[in-house]
This record gives sequence, C-alpha cells and structure tokens, in this order.
Amino acid sequence: MQQVVRFVLQRRIFNFLAFLACVGLICAALFFQYYQGEDPCPLCLFQRYGIIVVGIIYLLAAVIHPKKIWFSRVFAILILLAAIAGGAVSGKHIWIQSLPEDEVPECTPPLEFMVEMSGWADTIKTVLLKGSGDCHDSSWSFLYLTMPMWVLLWFIGLGVFGFLRNWIPDESSKYHAFNT
Repeated sequence: MQQVVRFVLQRRIFNFLAFLACVGLICAALFFQYYQGEDPCPLCLFQRYGIIVVGIIYLLAAVIHPKKIWFSRVFAILILLAAIAGGAVSGKHIWIQSLPEDEVPECTPPLEFMVEMSGWADTIKTVLLKGSGDCHDSSWSFLYLTMPMWVLLWFIGLGVFGFLRNWIPDESSKYHAFNT
C-alpha cells in the first residue's frame, strides 16, 4: 500500500491524475447536459472553463515535469490561481442560488448570443458581476449539495493539493527546498 501511495504522490503522476480528474469532471458535466437534460447556465459554463484551465495547467505540469524547484513552484502558483478564480465563479453561483426569488437577477440571453453581440470582455463582465436568473435554478443535488457546491469543493481540492504537491519537492529529486 505504501508503494502505491508513493507512486501516486510522485509529482508527475499526481499532476497527470489531477488532469484526468478534470477530464472526468468535464465528462460528467457533458453527461448531465446531454443525457440528463441539465442545460448549463452562463456561470456553469464559466465553471467548466475554469476546470478546463486547471486541467490544462496540470497536464502541462505533468508533461514538462520541471526539474528546477522554482519552475515547479510556478506551476503550483498557476494551479492555485486558476482554482481560486474558478472557485470564485462557483461561489457567485452558490450565492445567486441562495437568493430569495424577488432578489434574483434578470435572466440573460444565451452565452453565444451575448458574445456575438457584445464581445467576450463585456460578456464576462456581465456574467461575473451581475450573474443571471438562469443560474438560480437548481434541479440537481447530491447529499444536499447542488452542482456549483460540488464544483467549488473540487476547485478547493484541486487548488490546495495541486499547490502543495507542486510546491514541495519530490523525495527522490536532486533538489531540496532551500537549493533553488
């Protein structure tokens, strides 16, 4: 069992497994969308983009597998920042879902239409600052947690563990914490 844990905790393996977790999350989102009829709201789509960004950073960290500790720590910071940004979107979504019916923002047009009419910058500003009434609906939950709550937990886990694993050097590596 210790050998399995050591294998999984190797930085390259850990990063690749975290990338696969992100792929699994996107596959789950697509399953819910296309097979369960859960149409994503704008904030749901932004959370997907956040998971994709975190996954790409993990994949790059696994493929590049930097030998210098400072370079590994760059990946640690990038993973943490991307997870914080995604978690902030999840938090906004959770906040909108918790609003009483009379305080829910107006529904927005579909994301593609907003991008076509206003461009990405204005669309991002509208979705992130104002939210959308579409985001208030929550028909799915598991263990009393809605989908944005689960995604927030994933962002926290991916961010914290990714930061720690890429910040702390491997035992078998040639460098040490103070040897940069």
